[in-house]
Amino acid sequence: MSFQVIKLSPQQKENLRLRTSREGEAFSFRTSPKDASMIASIGISQEIGTQNDELARFLYDGHTGTLIPKKSLRSELIQFKDLIGVRIWALEVEHLEIRFPNVRGFFHPGLAGKPKEDLKQLILFPEIVAKYLETENIEAMIVRSWANNTVFGGYTSSQPYYFTNIWELANLDALRYSDLVSRRQIPFLGTHDLVAHIAGTQSSDWDEVSVYGNELKQHLSHYFRDAKNPSMSALILPYMAGIMLDDLAQPPCYGALTRRHVLAEIIKKIDPDVISPRESRTQFRFPESYEKIIQLARFSDEKTVLQQTRPLIDQLVEEIYAGSFRN
Repeated sequence: MSFQVIKLSPQQKENLRLRTSREGEAFSFRTSPKDASMIASIGISQEIGTQNDELARFLYDGHTGTLIPKKSLRSELIQFKDLIGVRIWALEVEHLEIRFPNVRGFFHPGLAGKPKEDLKQLILFPEIVAKYLETENIEAMIVRSWANNTVFGGYTSSQPYYFTNIWELANLDALRYSDLVSRRQIPFLGTHDLVAHIAGTQSSDWDEVSVYGNELKQHLSHYFRDAKNPSMSALILPYMAGIMLDDLAQPPCYGALTRRHVLAEIIKKIDPDVISPRESRTQFRFPESYEKIIQLARFSDEKTVLQQTRPLIDQLVEEIYAGSFRN
């Protein structure tokens, strides 16, 4: 079996962007499998070997047992029959070992080397991954605005996460993401989506995850219902809630009490009487407690989280006001 290497011209990529612009804000692999697969393949390919590569930490040299340096990783777009995908390999490495069982099965062994255990390269077809998700009653999606920010613009291999933290915050991505999760939909545009969300996904766990998504979506929709242009001050807590939801939508964190508790406490503070989304404010300093709360949820034991979450969130609100002024 052989595949064809794809070299997209700037015009072909622009045509893909234009077709994407005519889709809804989020569209499914089921409805547009080829364009969706191309977008996901570009997203994955451009991340490989960069600091945004979340697959790299699982790739080892099968002969030496050492982690393959990111600088040695390479990728290219390919087509095999009617499938669009990405090929990944490493310079001067004859045997690739994937030390992540849940993701290993997504790579096409017949095109990757002779026996399955002796992978010389990794071949991934996003359309096949999307079909796997369908068996778990989950839908792989392309989010147009996210694709515009990553695949079609804003990407640089030297900048972590495409400048997305502030961009996502300002664009109220927590509401968009919670809506997707409530519908049992997973964005698929890069290595983070593949490694953190798709690998190991189980339908039964998403029965609970989708409830968290729907709760946050309903709360944020009500909170922002009359706010045409909410200030940065009003967006910080919703963004944190979105991060906790993103954690809870990852297989290792399904049902995690620490994240669930932090999410619930954040939602309580997303209240017009705490920070009004309609009040015009200028945030000139980002609250230091923001990162402390994220770290608390991710790395502390349950007792510590139960004790410290509410005081830290109260402190965060104080810092939001101290670091902003009313216009």
